[in-house]
Amino acid sequence: MGTQKQVLCILMTLFINGCTSSSVFTKEEKDFRKYAASICMGSSFKIPEVERDANISANGYMGNISLDSYDELRSLVSTWKRSEFMGKSGHQANIMRCLEFSESQEIKQIFDRYNPCLDSSNWLDQQEFKAQCN
Repeated sequence: MGTQKQVLCILMTLFINGCTSSSVFTKEEKDFRKYAASICMGSSFKIPEVERDANISANGYMGNISLDSYDELRSLVSTWKRSEFMGKSGHQANIMRCLEFSESQEIKQIFDRYNPCLDSSNWLDQQEFKAQCN
């Protein structure tokens, strides 16, 4: 992998890890937001190594939330505010767009609709529910 690609992967990791540092979120919501940032990065950079790494990263953040939530998120990412994150040079600011996407109201709304922490009866392991959602 070239130096530019390595630097991009490192930056992606740092940004994704930092994008949901608020203690207000449950682990489930933090992971959902990190998933959102990961798939956005993967769809924004047409570099095979970056796409592959972003998809692997996204899979690592999949939690106990319904698979339908991930489908909604994936369908939203391709169109979400494409024109609002253009630099003066006319180039897309993809990392900025992806960070904003992961912290957007739309992601919160999707998560809130499918929030796995609202009903403990859906969890096989009640200890895991307590650890993840409290």
